[in-house]
Amino acid sequence: MLGNEQRKITLLPNESAQIILLENKENGGEFTKETMKISLWKGNEEIELTTKSSTDYSFSFPSEPGQYVLEVNFRTSNGRSQYVGNINLK
Repeated sequence: MLGNEQRKITLLPNESAQIILLENKENGGEFTKETMKISLWKGNEEIELTTKSSTDYSFSFPSEPGQYVLEVNFRTSNGRSQYVGNINLK
């Protein structure tokens, strides 16, 4: 899986995080009315993370230590994009 090939980010269980979208106006990348889904994968199990609100993408990682793949899918008026990361909770 692509996420496992990314640089490993080590965090603590239950640690808080936030996704922040930065606009790139040079490429016409303006984030308005975006929708975002944030999930962790442990093997074939998907754990959907709940954000504080539809405009505040703060969330907490699970309490169970282990190796996870973070998947962030978002859609804007300019299309869809995805980010994957390699997360180690210990």
